[in-house]
Amino acid sequence: MNAHAAVRPHRVRLHAEITIPVLAGLAFGAYAGWLDRNGGAATHSAIILGVVGAAVAGVLAFGIGRVQASLPREQVATLYAALFGSAVGYLNSLCGANTWLKASFIGFFVGAGMFLVANYLLLYHRKD
Repeated sequence: MNAHAAVRPHRVRLHAEITIPVLAGLAFGAYAGWLDRNGGAATHSAIILGVVGAAVAGVLAFGIGRVQASLPREQVATLYAALFGSAVGYLNSLCGANTWLKASFIGFFVGAGMFLVANYLLLYHRKD
């Protein structure tokens, strides 16, 4: 009777490895498409931008999640910082009010903050 109630840890981890990048990619794509439409009606270009952005962000996040166990802590933190900083910089550039240089600076500093947070979390919470 207890065999049916037991939860398999590897199965739960597998679901998290897939659902977290998918949800993050969908959120990124939806927000990118919403920013691209500039408050008007949804256009084909905004929908395509959202779908492509969701696919690219989701695949990159999934790829980082798959290789992070085999990499040192600093490289994993750098990958997460690069992904997060470039995503925030790109979304900032879609707003239209900023220049590409300002969006690059914002992406760089957000990525630097993400590097510190990811490095801290991996240092104290990673089980190697």
